[in-house]
Amino acid sequence: MTTTDPERVAWLALSHALGVLADAGRPTPCQVDPDPFTSDERAERQEAALACQPCPARALCLDYAEASAEPFHVWGGIDRAPRSHTRKASQ
Repeated sequence: MTTTDPERVAWLALSHALGVLADAGRPTPCQVDPDPFTSDERAERQEAALACQPCPARALCLDYAEASAEPFHVWGGIDRAPRSHTRKASQ
């Protein structure tokens, strides 16, 4: 069975690449420590985005984020969180 749904195709490609890298003992930064990639703290997300730069799955990750219109978190080296997503210090 083949699929032409761009989001599903992108997800399958990314999932496959992540599995291959993990099986080879080369997990990606988001597999090693996923918390900064979904943090409410902008500085942590910025560090996560920098950690993505050398990742061999970065382009596939970004492809998936674009295909799925991902509105939050760090994907493919880009912090997609809206500026208002960051918690205020008073909270």
